[in-house]
Amino acid sequence: MKKIGKFILILTANEIMSILLKIDFVKSNHFNLITVNSVFIGFLFTSLSILMGFLNESIVQLFEEANALKKVYDNIQKGILFSLGSICISIVNLTIIEKYVSNTTVIKSFYSLELSLLLITLYFLFITIQDLKVIVDSIRIEKLKIKKNNEANKELESLLADQLKKSDSNNKK
Repeated sequence: MKKIGKFILILTANEIMSILLKIDFVKSNHFNLITVNSVFIGFLFTSLSILMGFLNESIVQLFEEANALKKVYDNIQKGILFSLGSICISIVNLTIIEKYVSNTTVIKSFYSLELSLLLITLYFLFITIQDLKVIVDSIRIEKLKIKKNNEANKELESLLADQLKKSDSNNKK
């Protein structure tokens, strides 16, 4: 039921956008929109690569065990799919809609769908960046704690060694 509601919301937003949209903007920018979508896909795949590089970190293992990484993977996957969808609609608009369809309502609907998918991609890209920020911050905090713990252990070992030397020298007297 939740997915049906989201689908209806997207369709409604798409139709509202098609009413307000200037056709000339999209018609003259299909290749630019394809380029932007390609860049977004690149960012999302880079985010996935960064995430894969962190899988050996112990804090990320905790995220994995808590199923929190599944949400991140899903957001990356959805962003890539919506971006690919926008690219496909751009190609359809370039090759079919503009040449063979004369109904301006249909043309506007396809143009607005192209932009809607791009905006949805942007949303998932933003969510992915936020998720990665949380993961990177968690790793950074864990590394700082380990570093401070190691420094404290070295200091404690040094103090104990000094204490042992003093104890040994007092025992010899």
